[in-house]
Amino acid sequence: MKGTLRIFLILVVGIAFVSIAYSQHTYIGVDKCKICHKSEAKGNQYGKWLESKHSKAYESLTTPKAGEIGGKAGIANPSESEKCMSCHSPYGKEAPSLKGDGVGCEACHGPGSDYKAMNIMKDRNLAKQNGLILYENEDAIKAHCLKCHKKDNPYHSVGDFDFSTAWKSISHNYPK
Repeated sequence: MKGTLRIFLILVVGIAFVSIAYSQHTYIGVDKCKICHKSEAKGNQYGKWLESKHSKAYESLTTPKAGEIGGKAGIANPSESEKCMSCHSPYGKEAPSLKGDGVGCEACHGPGSDYKAMNIMKDRNLAKQNGLILYENEDAIKAHCLKCHKKDNPYHSVGDFDFSTAWKSISHNYPK
């Protein structure tokens, strides 16, 4: 009897572990997001991102200027440095094939593997349960932005960051 109980408990713990391991949300990339988020009727979120510096954030790490800034900070190759990529390609480490997305949709809204399906996206609460990150107010959005757009950036100056102006240029709310 004790042996059967022990095997049962091992199986339950094993199943729970496998379930947790495979329920990790994963990144899918902007090309998957744009399928639904590029029309004007839906606010053209993809188009706004594409026109922004966020879409070119990783690419900026491959420029001579980035090499110069990196050299001053002791970074040999900014486009491969975790120090640089943490802001210029936030999910590039976990999804190297997507590092070219720069600061893509999932940098703010979380890995999309489990909320990308249309039936899930149509239900805001279900999408949030499946990993979609939405912000309650502009202060929460600003706090997220300031993780990278901070005056005390140890690697280079980010200049004066005016959240209100920046937010107006990238805001991509779904039309009513």
